[in-house]
Amino acid sequence: VVWSPGGSQNNVIPGVFTFNNLDQGSYLVTVTDANGCTATTAATIQSIDLEAPQISGTPATIELGPSGSVEINAQNLGITVQYNCGAFSVQIAPDAFDCFDLGPQQITVTAEDASGNVASLAMTVTFVDNEVPQLQCPPGITRCATEQVVEYAAPVAIDNCLVLGGNFTLVSGLPSGSVFPQGAT
Repeated sequence: VVWSPGGSQNNVIPGVFTFNNLDQGSYLVTVTDANGCTATTAATIQSIDLEAPQISGTPATIELGPSGSVEINAQNLGITVQYNCGAFSVQIAPDAFDCFDLGPQQITVTAEDASGNVASLAMTVTFVDNEVPQLQCPPGITRCATEQVVEYAAPVAIDNCLVLGGNFTLVSGLPSGSVFPQGAT
């Protein structure tokens, strides 16, 4: 048996031939028997990939950004995908999180190879807010000695997760609308 182009035969069982090192494609196959008689036919070898990609990952902790949100992907999760041939795609659902999602969340990572084989991995991702809140205080106020009641604007809180609420407390000093003593306070 001759395969053109290339290929080698292995006739371990009489009448059954196994060929190695043949790439997928079109071939012309010629068989010659012991009497020198030949037959030729065309054959097409197709590679069928039935093996799904393999996904690996471990629980991850992701920080929300300055906007109070983050989009996750295989890279920032540390996900790896192993596949046997061809290209693959990775989808993560859900993939966008914000301040309302702080703490552990379940996600699903799905990988699909070029042959349509699919694998999925469920994993836990913990979202944290490590942005330090800030206070923007109003400018200083100067009053005459006879104007002892002083009203001032409250400081403005700035934080990426301010949408969740929060408050600030006057730790020392007099609240707005109080009678202030003379001098700097």
